[in-house]
Amino acid sequence: MTRLVANFSISQHNSNKRLIDTLMPTPESSNAASAGTREKILDAAEQLLIEKGCGGTSLRAIASNANVNLAATNYHFGGKEGLFAAVIHRCARPINEQRLASLDMLEAQQSHISTREILKALLDPLASNNLPERLPAVMNRVTSEPDENLRAIVQAEFSEVSSRFIAALTRAIPQVEEEEISLRFYFVIGSMLHLVGLFGPLTTAEDDNTRSQKINALVNFGVAGLETESPTNIHSQGTSE
Repeated sequence: MTRLVANFSISQHNSNKRLIDTLMPTPESSNAASAGTREKILDAAEQLLIEKGCGGTSLRAIASNANVNLAATNYHFGGKEGLFAAVIHRCARPINEQRLASLDMLEAQQSHISTREILKALLDPLASNNLPERLPAVMNRVTSEPDENLRAIVQAEFSEVSSRFIAALTRAIPQVEEEEISLRFYFVIGSMLHLVGLFGPLTTAEDDNTRSQKINALVNFGVAGLETESPTNIHSQGTSE
């Protein structure tokens, strides 16, 4: 099971990127499109996705809420999957760019990066006031959706972040096998989604210090879980003694 998790998060990165490239509109169509109309469609799709989910939202309903022609949704996004891929990309891009930039900086400045530093690069952007306001609601909805196409879009959107951070954690914690690191990484991600999605404690209405404290608590939790030696290694040591 852990090997399957690791293999999916790392080896599927290229195919996931191709999926996003296929679903997202081409530069030519984006340049030719009306930015105002495109944003209205994205706003309407985002709101309906949060309220009704992918299966309960039609292109006709999105066009009606955006007050545009139905043909405009297909023109700008090529269909429902392309539209929802654009919605998720718009929400996820700012935080993912911050995460990767922080990890790039750490790797450029240090030969050894600690587990804590890696997790702070992953989680600290959640405390930023510059993140899209609806990001927690969107992520809570899409990660709980049974729709396989939507799940594939989410996996593609976050595949680079997952593979980069799992690789960094594997180097930082050599005493734990990569497959186990991958599984524990997704436990941390699950805790993160639970924190920002189900209870919504990291909204812009909160005090900055309160948000930072909650992120630090999640970092502490993640460090403890990731660095714990594998049960098989502990058993082997006990046997050798």
